[in-house]
Amino acid sequence: MKKFLTASLIFLSMATVPFLASESSRAQPLLPPDTPTQIIPLKGDLITVRVINKSKDTITFQALGDTSRRSLKGNTSVTLRNLKVPLSLAFYYQDVKRSYVLKTGLIDAKIIENKSVGSIDLVLSPTTDPDSHRSSLYIYTDGSVTFF
Repeated sequence: MKKFLTASLIFLSMATVPFLASESSRAQPLLPPDTPTQIIPLKGDLITVRVINKSKDTITFQALGDTSRRSLKGNTSVTLRNLKVPLSLAFYYQDVKRSYVLKTGLIDAKIIENKSVGSIDLVLSPTTDPDSHRSSLYIYTDGSVTFF
């Protein structure tokens, strides 16, 4: 009986692991939200994002799946071309500890559309308002944008 139970558990674990780790289940993009922050016009499945750091401190950012982690010094900008949509872009202060109580290390993020389709500016500014703090954005395949 003990061998039967052990064999059954091994079979069940082998049967479910490939299903849980299948590529199709991991590759599914998020569905667009009911109320996106903004909708931007896209040109195909690529986008250009100019990241603008309006603070005096260095911000670390990464376009997940497209770039490695990068640093952007205060009051500078960088342009990221040919990023794949859907796009997830995360950002945070490199050297400033985030504190909702002290209201430090918080970032306000805004999207500004450029004149050319498929190109946007992501403006990152310091804020002391915990409700406006953002640490990432997601651009869906339909152009919907949500900040998190």
